[in-house]
Amino acid sequence: GSQYQLPEILDVGYTISVNSLNEKAIRVFVGASEELRDKPFYVVGHIRQRNYFHSKFEFERDQTLKFEVPKANITGGVLTLTLFDLNNKPWCERPVFVNNKEQLVVDTKLNSNKLVKRGKVKLDINVTDSEGKPIATNLSLATTDARQVKKDQGSSTILSHFLLESDIKGNIVDPSLLFKERNQRAIEKIDLVMLTNGWRKYHWPEVWKDVKPKKQFQFAEGLTVSGKAFNMKDEHLPNA
Repeated sequence: GSQYQLPEILDVGYTISVNSLNEKAIRVFVGASEELRDKPFYVVGHIRQRNYFHSKFEFERDQTLKFEVPKANITGGVLTLTLFDLNNKPWCERPVFVNNKEQLVVDTKLNSNKLVKRGKVKLDINVTDSEGKPIATNLSLATTDARQVKKDQGSSTILSHFLLESDIKGNIVDPSLLFKERNQRAIEKIDLVMLTNGWRKYHWPEVWKDVKPKKQFQFAEGLTVSGKAFNMKDEHLPNA
């Protein structure tokens, strides 16, 4: 019984649609209303304030313009594709999730299945990259009682937070499940999440005018801790 107000339909504008199923490139399709087809435009792609794609396009005689964004040099995360006209006016935006499988593979193995109350437990931990090459890592370990704490298979993880959740405004249900599955269905699920989160980063007119957002709270000065470092011979260590 819920009702949702849809955005007003515009007579003039651009559309961006994306196919990111290909492992090597993102396929982008741009359409425009008739009065805009003779005007050049720009498409810019960025992840976490870093520019990964920037190009100028013209429709010429085609009603739909097609091009590809290579994934090879793009780091994992949410790539935002924004279309600007020659006056730097943003017309539309499309987030795309890029998973270059940069995450580590962590395997653990108990040395013995015979556990004794308050006894020592030894673990073998093997960490590799996605290609099976060993990686030097800093690890932390959390231990819980299996009978008291139920493991949530879809709960947020470090990986899902840094690559996905921190870049999206809304709530994502079972985010880690989107990373555990490597099939086409999982890619389609992540893309559905992307389709619900346009215009989530910048208010572009304010960016062009270099308008700083008003701070709700003033910066509170804290305590300053300073000191000097010495070696075992009481000699002062430079730059330490």
